[in-house]
Amino acid sequence: MHKKFYASQVLSVCPNLINLQHYYTFVICILKWHSEQFYLK
Repeated sequence: MHKKFYASQVLSVCPNLINLQHYYTFVICILKWHSEQFYLK
């Protein structure tokens, strides 16, 4: 459940990076998303 929701959140934030299939860039995007979620709280 949580993984599906998490995946949808990342997909909505970084669709272009996923399309490029660049794992390193995708990881950076996830880290950026995590930091944004942290600061929003």
